[in-house]
Amino acid sequence: MPAQPSDNQDRAFVNQNFLVKVYYDGKPGAELTGAGQLQKLFGSQYKDKIFAKAFSTQKQEVSIRIRDKKATVKLISR
Repeated sequence: MPAQPSDNQDRAFVNQNFLVKVYYDGKPGAELTGAGQLQKLFGSQYKDKIFAKAFSTQKQEVSIRIRDKKATVKLISR
């Protein structure tokens, strides 16, 4: 079944231009996730911060530490 196009332009931009990895403290390795899952995992407040950092940076890799969720979100440019 083909993927459905996103009606949210922000999510579509992040998914097209970045790999989203989530690292949890105490767990080895990372989980690959999509931009749509970030709100479910961390809430809209953190999702907005992550998207803002992705839109404003020129770096190849961006890391955002979320202390109260004990996780690090890493955006890697494609």
